Amino acid sequence: MRSGKDWITRYMKFVEDTEPAKLYHKWTAVMALAAVLKRKCWLRWGINKTLYPNLYAVLVGPPGNRKGTAMEIGEWFLNNLGVVTAPSSVTIEALIRLLRDVAVTETTADNHHITHSSLTVWSPEWKVFLGRKENYEMFSALTDWYDCADNWSRLTKTQGEDELTGVWFNMFGAITPTALRSVVPYEAEGGGFLSRIIFIYEEKAYKRVPDPFVTPALQKIGDKLTDDLHEIQQLSGTFQLTPDAFDYYRDFYIDMERTNPSLPMMFQGYLSRRQIQFLKLSMIMSVSESDDMIIDVKHMERGLKLLIETEVKMPRTFSGFGTAKDAQLLDDMMVYIAKRRKLHARDLFVQFRAFITDPRHMESLLSALVRQQFISMKPSVKGTVIKYNPNNPLHEQYGSQTKTKGSSGSSNTP
Repeated sequence: MRSGKDWITRYMKFVEDTEPAKLYHKWTAVMALAAVLKRKCWLRWGINKTLYPNLYAVLVGPPGNRKGTAMEIGEWFLNNLGVVTAPSSVTIEALIRLLRDVAVTETTADNHHITHSSLTVWSPEWKVFLGRKENYEMFSALTDWYDCADNWSRLTKTQGEDELTGVWFNMFGAITPTALRSVVPYEAEGGGFLSRIIFIYEEKAYKRVPDPFVTPALQKIGDKLTDDLHEIQQLSGTFQLTPDAFDYYRDFYIDMERTNPSLPMMFQGYLSRRQIQFLKLSMIMSVSESDDMIIDVKHMERGLKLLIETEVKMPRTFSGFGTAKDAQLLDDMMVYIAKRRKLHARDLFVQFRAFITDPRHMESLLSALVRQQFISMKPSVKGTVIKYNPNNPLHEQYGSQTKTKGSSGSSNTP
């Protein structure tokens, strides 16, 4: 019997005194819930489509911002329940064998007999898991598996045909923007594989915690989380939408073109699938709250709220991803200026002197930022003063990094 408290809310209480950004923790909780549901739970949709609560989500940020710490806490709960996860480094052939090995046949709570191959990737070093840019077979399979086909197969040169029944694949990773550029081909940007991924970008840790120890009170919360996650793990069968929830979704879907966030062109593929992410999150929010597997308006509102919060900084994932020579340098300078708000041009030059070839190069970079209304520049007796413009179009992505702990106003509950 579950304790009656919402699982994600309790999880956020459990991790309150840790260093990772809250948004990282929220997604870790979401992905842990997805990992225990597997293909045993689903939502019938349309004439012949079935949606499952699997997601592809990746934590993105600079080195040392506690991405891995957030994932380790969630993985601890999965390990307590014996949830099988993929190795951190694996070939496509080994991954297919593992999916075949985890296949089970079971009867759901509503008396459906199902065979499924359900597997979660939990990879703090997602670069290692993906391998090389040229790993096209891996990218192709991961793209296919997101949709959880009833039957999946591929022909091999030497071993005939690989076949899987009831594929369910859930993937959670962490990576830096620089590492992402090194493993994902530029031509894949906005394409099938990346369009299925929710990228969660944060620039820095939430706070510093010198004594990150588990107190007896915290241990009690952890024990309840484990017990409740075990109960959630037993769920199976079909999710049902209330009439009000369906009306909410219908209004959301009809109005998508107007209400979708204003994201760069590379996210057009993601936006075209945003309603699917929304429905998958609604399923997860439902089981976080109770075992009845009923999706109500509040679950949809909660899932949409988390998506909207995530999408604010999502474009930062691909900052400097383009082909322009100075793309990464310009992004690094923007982060630096936004944090300091006001500084002298000479100080900026000193900070980035290893990457600036000559005064004309520096002038070109600053002119680009002025044209974007990111900064203003004013001469002074001590040299040119650069001032960050908080009204620039990119303020939500860059300017919010200047906030200190406790000033974000973000809620613990998505």
